Amino acid sequence: KVAFLTILVVMIIPLFQIGVFPETDFSTKAWVKLLDSEYMMAKQEAVASNRSHIFQDAVLRFIDFYGDKNYFPFEIQGYDDVVPVDGTIIHIPGRSMLQLDAPQRAQNIAVIASGLQSNWHVLFDFRDPSRNEELQGLLLIAFVIVVMVMFSFNLNQILDEIVVVPLGRMLGSVREMTRNIWSQVHAMSGSGGGDEDRNAVDGMSETEKLEYIVHRLAKISQAVLQKHAVNAEEMAGLGAEGKGVLDLMQPDAMVVRLEKDPGGWCRPTQDLEIPELPVAAELIDSWGLDMLSLMPAERHVVVGWLVFHSHLGSWIQSAGWLPDASLFRRFQEVVESGYMGHSYHNSIHAWDVCHTVYRTMAETGSTEWLSS
Repeated sequence: KVAFLTILVVMIIPLFQIGVFPETDFSTKAWVKLLDSEYMMAKQEAVASNRSHIFQDAVLRFIDFYGDKNYFPFEIQGYDDVVPVDGTIIHIPGRSMLQLDAPQRAQNIAVIASGLQSNWHVLFDFRDPSRNEELQGLLLIAFVIVVMVMFSFNLNQILDEIVVVPLGRMLGSVREMTRNIWSQVHAMSGSGGGDEDRNAVDGMSETEKLEYIVHRLAKISQAVLQKHAVNAEEMAGLGAEGKGVLDLMQPDAMVVRLEKDPGGWCRPTQDLEIPELPVAAELIDSWGLDMLSLMPAERHVVVGWLVFHSHLGSWIQSAGWLPDASLFRRFQEVVESGYMGHSYHNSIHAWDVCHTVYRTMAETGSTEWLSS
């Protein structure tokens, strides 16, 4: 959208210069040079005959040329009608034929100097081009304002969609999840009741209120989540906002969310049936395994073999860290479902990294120097 706005501005703004006096129009200077030439020819002719109409005809053509333009000459300064030459008075009419009203604003007057004498000039009236330029400037300002308003409105909609609405849903999840435990907030924080709580948040901004509520909930989140654990079915029914609230209240709640009774957390690997591997175990236990070429179900089997049946898995079991197989499968599903469909940071990349970490730990002899 930013690129589109840039292209739009680059393409549209030059259009507001249409109608302004063209900067490459040199007709005014060309006509003044022509008048200089015609005046000198008329002067030579007038020396012989005492009078010449050459310059007068040139002025008439000059006036006629700008008859259909929105800028035009209104006065000729210099180019005297009566000129003394060697004691003789000669007549070169033409200057007095162009005597129009001057613009009231000096900025609307264009002065073109003659090449004959420094005090000779031809004055042009540029009132209409100046008005057009000012009008187009106003239109340009209005266009920029409209574009910025539309862009701001669109940006506001995008922010509302990706920030405000999800945040509202998350706050709604907070309200629903804390409705049954709100009374415990007052008891554990030493508050006497709802009136004191309402007085405390009186005058706070929305951000301060949210910070206050989260701070109060943080005091009881550990106890509440341990007492009221969220099982797998409830976890599956939660949306992204609900899961985000759980992570906000207790980041270490993954084990509680994948609820399992304490007696079923660890299980000896010798009781587990070795699965049928999609590739040879020797290949899995080497750098030659290509996780990207395996099907999703095959990747699950390979990672399960790494955790439960490999040499490293046996060491994990001896340290008492081995999870229940069904619980581990659910963990795999939860983790895999959390990945987006990006071209790099996706679940396939995660499986590949998992195997790389396994091989790194195996190659470095981590079982020999890591403590249990």
